[in-house]
Amino acid sequence: MPKSPQSQITKIKEQVLNQTRDLSINIRISQNQRDLIDRAATLQGKSRSEFMLESAHQKAQDVLLDRCFFDVNAEQFQQFMDRLDAPIMPNDNLRQLLTTKAPWD
Repeated sequence: MPKSPQSQITKIKEQVLNQTRDLSINIRISQNQRDLIDRAATLQGKSRSEFMLESAHQKAQDVLLDRCFFDVNAEQFQQFMDRLDAPIMPNDNLRQLLTTKAPWD
C-alpha cells in the first residue's frame, strides 16, 4: 500500500531538519518581533534558531504545496483534465471582466 502524501512530507521534513547545518541566514528584526519569537520558542521548548528554522521551513512547504500539490485519485484527476480540455463556455461575467478597463490604466 502506498504511503500517504502527508506521511511522505513528514519523513522528508525529518530528514531535512536532521541534516548537518553548515550554512547560516542572517536577518534583522525589531525588538518586538524578537520578543514574540522568543516567547513562542520558549512555549515549545525550543531555541530561537530552532523555532525560526522550523517555522520558516513549514511556511515554505505550505506555500509551495498550495501551488503545486493536488491530492486526487485517478478519476478526479481525469475529471480535472477533462474540464481543462473542454471548450470555453460563453460567460457574460467573464466577458465583462475581461473587457472592463483596469482602474490603473
